[in-house]
Amino acid sequence: MRTDIDNWESITVTEINKLFSIIPIKWGIAGGWALDLHLGKQSRAHDDVDVIILREEQLTAYNHLSGGWMLYKAENGI
Repeated sequence: MRTDIDNWESITVTEINKLFSIIPIKWGIAGGWALDLHLGKQSRAHDDVDVIILREEQLTAYNHLSGGWMLYKAENGI
């Protein structure tokens, strides 16, 4: 996994839904987008979308994403 966190592009909530819907794990949207989805409207611009998964399903998600995606590891709050 890479740690050069500045080298990525965000995808939309719709794209995340399409991507994660085919992975056999429990997942959800977290952070600012989760609040906006709950409100039913976008309250502000977002630079990213936070996805939350269960730790025990992390390897399954990794295996599904690592084939066609460049995965990055967040470290030290970044």
